[in-house]
Amino acid sequence: MSGPTLSAIAARWSAQRLARLEIPELRIGVDSDRSDREALLAALARRWHGQRLGVMPMPEWSAPGGEPMAAHWRGWTLADEHRVQRWISSDAPSGYAAIVWSCALDASGERLFGGADDRLALARMVEGHALKRLAGAIVAWTVPDDGEAAGAPAVVHFRGWTLADEDRIKRAAAADDARAFAAVIADKALTPAGAPIFRAGDAERIAAELESHVAKRIALEIMGATITLEDAQGN
Repeated sequence: MSGPTLSAIAARWSAQRLARLEIPELRIGVDSDRSDREALLAALARRWHGQRLGVMPMPEWSAPGGEPMAAHWRGWTLADEHRVQRWISSDAPSGYAAIVWSCALDASGERLFGGADDRLALARMVEGHALKRLAGAIVAWTVPDDGEAAGAPAVVHFRGWTLADEDRIKRAAAADDARAFAAVIADKALTPAGAPIFRAGDAERIAAELESHVAKRIALEIMGATITLEDAQGN
């Protein structure tokens, strides 16, 4: 590397201490490596598939004199966000209907609504405040712990976030803002030794099985990382 300035920059990059982040939503067994890929993906799947559904009474859906109706839902993920973004325009009311149409479930976890005609019916025949109330609950939902999350939080490490990282993620996510957050995690998460944790295709798992707000929190921590240096003793 030519020049003393670039040499100093390279030395600083090489001497950086990896940032460390615990992920309390993903619990790893006490005898497992908390930065191991298989352990992290297993914790992700266990939490997602074992989650308790959210539920909200929906009197606006009940026929006169009929049984009370309710909507159920799973955690709102980056994959949900991506899917809804493809369906809606800049018209915000359509967005609320799209969220409900896409994510509302019955008590057994099956979708309540089917084709595009159902989405139009929601937008045309249900009060807007009711759709907004339900859509807001779906988007804000956090998968409950239910007291069964044994083990210690998963841990990821990462280096400083660079413009080269930003460019690579933009290309990998094809300008999809929602999935870009999952791509950040899959691309930048490291073991304590600095080796990549995840493999090609793992970003799709993260987008589909981790709540959007959790994935964004992790990705924003990574993107906001500032380089700190090891001291003379390597600490």
